[in-house]
Amino acid sequence: MFLAPTQVAIDHLAAEGLSGRSVLVGDVMVDVCFQVRHAALADGLPAQGLLSRLHMAAPYLVCTLHRPDNTDDRADSPESWSASGQ
Repeated sequence: MFLAPTQVAIDHLAAEGLSGRSVLVGDVMVDVCFQVRHAALADGLPAQGLLSRLHMAAPYLVCTLHRPDNTDDRADSPESWSASGQ
């Protein structure tokens, strides 16, 4: 069984002849983003003020670093990104 987070993933699996064993289960990261968004906006303040309320300034980067491809090579770490100006 293949558990796919998006319809795009389902389409890719179907193109490989695996549609009969694939199930669209949803994307937990999108679900978390919506939950956090609702919590952040629950105080009634506009979303435009969110960065200042969090004491953040643009530009900023949001990324996930849980995959081995992102974390195993120290040269690919966020520290090296900031050191290289990326």
